[in-house]
Amino acid sequence: MKDYWIRTWKLIREHPALLAPAIFAGLLSLGMARLSKTALKLILNSFATGHSVLGGEVPNGDFENLQHKAMLVGMPLGLGREYLTVVVFVVAFVVTARQVRVALDGAVPEVPSSVKFVLSRWRSILLFSLAFMAILGVLTGIGTTVLTFPTTLAHLSAPAFHLAVFIASLIATSLMAGILAPWSLRLLQQPESALTATVKLSARTLAMAAFALQPVLGDILLRTEARMAAGQKWEATGLSVINTVATNLPLALLFVVLGLLAREPGSTAMVESEGQPPALPFASEASADSASVTEA
Repeated sequence: MKDYWIRTWKLIREHPALLAPAIFAGLLSLGMARLSKTALKLILNSFATGHSVLGGEVPNGDFENLQHKAMLVGMPLGLGREYLTVVVFVVAFVVTARQVRVALDGAVPEVPSSVKFVLSRWRSILLFSLAFMAILGVLTGIGTTVLTFPTTLAHLSAPAFHLAVFIASLIATSLMAGILAPWSLRLLQQPESALTATVKLSARTLAMAAFALQPVLGDILLRTEARMAAGQKWEATGLSVINTVATNLPLALLFVVLGLLAREPGSTAMVESEGQPPALPFASEASADSASVTEA
């Protein structure tokens, strides 16, 4: 495991641009969150006000109807933004892995080549993002059910409850990363390729470590940002940008490490031709299992 991190740091020192896709994805997700929040405020404001006969705006007194409309609009908007955020990060991972492969081959990464590589796997990327959302949703639902159980709430104070929620979120994201890490490598490989147990274990361990570190780092930076209390709007925006870049550094390192793992002898190299059929995460597991059964 230590060897992977040494090789990762060496590769990043030689090619610092490998960190750019993950950092750009983080900044793009921050922009989407701000845009979604602004759009939701405008929509709710339109629901909360009406027009009088004189042409002015008057408050809408039907609070229950307003709450119902806000729920109908807010939930799909939030889920759509979360899914787009996951897609953006998965695309950043695929681009980073492609750049790692090109850098290891001694060539210079080119944007058109990376775009073609991503477009050739658009179906796999969308399905993988959907699986990410589904697994995270199931784990979050289980954690919420346990933490909101009456017996649990009765024995926890407010600070202890917040700590329990934070720890539960760490466990959920780490488990989700461990489950999906081997499938992420299949986004870069041929559908019939098989991963060795060593490569799977390395991918799971590294992904769980990165996904456990990211929330801790994010929480520390958010607390620091709140204490600094920026007076101007541009100062608050600048702090948010800096925190976003710092928070996504573990993911940037993880993307590079997974790109190295995809080049290991125990895994099949990335598909050379953009004309190859995209590797579906679930279908790849099924094809590998059926092949082992046939050989037996």
